[in-house]
Parts: sequence; structure tokens; C-alpha cells
Amino acid sequence: SDSKQHTNRRDIFFFGLPFRPVFHRSDAYDLLRVVLFVGTLCGLQLLDMSRVYHNIRGQALIKLYVIMSMVEIFDRLLSSFGQDALDSLYRTVSTSPFSARLLFEIPVATVYIMIHACLFFVNVATINVAVNSADLA
Repeated sequence: SDSKQHTNRRDIFFFGLPFRPVFHRSDAYDLLRVVLFVGTLCGLQLLDMSRVYHNIRGQALIKLYVIMSMVEIFDRLLSSFGQDALDSLYRTVSTSPFSARLLFEIPVATVYIMIHACLFFVNVATINVAVNSADLA
């Protein structure tokens, strides 16, 4: 009869107190969102924004309005696709977090986020060029 309290092997001690972490499926989706964020940041490091800016800057003013319209259309299309892709990813993580389907859905979601972020960069560069060229005219 030992008077010491026995702890389970799975217990973790946090500041000397036993602590048993609980990992839910919603935590898996949050962790996956962090992985998507970091993967997107790594991918966006490859984008040379100054080159994009100078390509847009070399366009005529009327082409800037066409570019703005195209960016708006692609933004709506990508938003629709991205909502479906992220919903599918959430459903897969919620129902079967260790499914082989994740090997397809994670890269699709990462590529979607990278393309949509690049589209926003093009949008900002186009607005910047349009505002600066309007000042010169």
C-alpha cells in the first residue's frame, strides 16, 4: 500500500500537475489550417512582386481596366471554388482525419490559397498603377 498517487503513463506533467491533453477532430482542422498557412507563405516567397508590378505598369491605361475586370471575375470564381475545397477538406478531417483523401485535398487547398493570394497581389498592383498613372495624366 503505497501512499503515492499513481499516474497513468499517458499523463503529462505541466508545472508539476498531471495534465491529460484532449485532442479533438476540430483541433486537427485548426492544425491543418496552420499547415496550409505556412505552406502558402513558403510558396508565396517564390513570387517576385516587383516583376509583377513592372509588367502591369507597362500596360496602357485602358488595359488596366480590363485587368481589373478580369481580376474581379477570377476573384469570384476562385472564391466559389475555394469555399468548396475548404468545405470538403473540413468534412474529410471531421469524419476521417487519417484518410488517404487528405493527400489530395491538402495540396489542392494550398494551391488554391496561393493562387488567390497572387490574384490579390495583382489586384493591389493594378490599383496602385492606375492611381499613380492617373496622377501623371
